[in-house]
Amino acid sequence: MIAQWLIILVLLSSLQLISSRLVDLDEYVKGEEIKEDRFGIANSFLYRLTNKYSGTNRTLEAIILGDKADGIEMSPIRRYGTEYWRFIRLGKNKYRIQNLVYDDEKSLDIINDKMRNRLRMSKTAEVTGQYWHLTRLNDGSFRLSNDFSGRNMALDVQTDTHKPRMFSNTVDYLGQHWTITKVGKYSRY
Repeated sequence: MIAQWLIILVLLSSLQLISSRLVDLDEYVKGEEIKEDRFGIANSFLYRLTNKYSGTNRTLEAIILGDKADGIEMSPIRRYGTEYWRFIRLGKNKYRIQNLVYDDEKSLDIINDKMRNRLRMSKTAEVTGQYWHLTRLNDGSFRLSNDFSGRNMALDVQTDTHKPRMFSNTVDYLGQHWTITKVGKYSRY
């Protein structure tokens, strides 16, 4: 009798596995783009990034420089497209951060030098400088780190210029406390 129940349980679990739909990482799942993760981030929304040091009237902005490498600055809020960011979920607590103006052509990246602390917009690629992690802090803000600079460095701003850079997170700097504010729905057209 026990052996019969055991066989039934094995068959039921096999049927569940067969009837379950396996989803590939690149496969589109209807509604997935609007589903928010545990941080309240969804692929289909745009966000503004401010930090506690620069204040709520300055935002992370992509600077378009033409032939030169495109830069990143903290600028006064003007509601330009260069101020709006998308977080593309790549995995558990791993994101690619893209700007509305560049769409998916460029992503927030770290310049590949020995300092590993200067930011830029680079052609979207499978590189560690474009893999960002969020850490929720006690005050509800987030610390942003990435795979290239390492978890011991976080997105911060220079004290005198408010220029975004990666700095050590061994001290709890206010410039590393980022607020991610939903500002609207993303649309390609």
